[in-house]
Amino acid sequence: MRNDCPAPYIISKNENAYRIINGDISDQKFLIGIDDIGSERLIKKTEYLRLKQKENALYLLPKKKKTDWDLRARLFLKNHKLVFEINKKRIKRLVAQSIKRQIKLNSQVDLEFYLTRKNYPDYLLDTIQIDADELIKKGQMVFEADSGIVFDDISILTQRQFKNYYFEVLDDEFIDDHPLDNANAHIWRFAGGFRKPHIQITQKNDIVTIKSLVDSVKLDQVGIHELNMNFYVVGESPDHYIDHFGVDMSRLRVGQSEKFQVNFDIEEVDLMYLHPSLRINKRKEL
Repeated sequence: MRNDCPAPYIISKNENAYRIINGDISDQKFLIGIDDIGSERLIKKTEYLRLKQKENALYLLPKKKKTDWDLRARLFLKNHKLVFEINKKRIKRLVAQSIKRQIKLNSQVDLEFYLTRKNYPDYLLDTIQIDADELIKKGQMVFEADSGIVFDDISILTQRQFKNYYFEVLDDEFIDDHPLDNANAHIWRFAGGFRKPHIQITQKNDIVTIKSLVDSVKLDQVGIHELNMNFYVVGESPDHYIDHFGVDMSRLRVGQSEKFQVNFDIEEVDLMYLHPSLRINKRKEL
């Protein structure tokens, strides 16, 4: 114990706790876990993600949005999509730093969710079973919901294997902008023609302005982590190179714009960029 330190702490007899304080090993290889009775303990990260045993009782997913969620369900009313999503940022904290790109479960786990009438848990509408390993790898799983259901009048129950869940109903349309897997990551795309774009490129006279239409959280969700992003200006084909410019993505993240002086007409060229799930539109102002 450190009476002179105001930081949060736990009291532990674990030998690794002493070794961390003594500087022999890194605290980045450990995490603070909560056991079944709510006590905190020191846990060593491994190459496998270990989920806790399913609870015996059914748990009602609260309809209150949480910032520290582990797993959430979102129902999109306009196109009847039910989306289950894992919080990969929180999951990555539970495994060793060296294998964060390949999170693996220590055993086969199926997650089951029960859709019921609101306030009538015995009125079962549907059961959804999800392979936990597949959900963790993909980040989200999308299901078609029955358009005949009064969506705002349903509840979801499960046997918890994560700590924090929530369920929300959105009067919106689900658009899959989740990053594609690594096999399709190196795909060139052309700006223009997208619904609900993330980034807008506008030309007025000889000035091109680039700005983000979404916040930094949304850019993270579509897999934008680089500090700079290159755009290539091409003509009739990708082989007809005209110009290129680099965009400082850190400026776009904080609501600022990037401006470039150019000698081309944005309507007569194509703008190529390398990202599988980022939607960018372009237009010309008179």
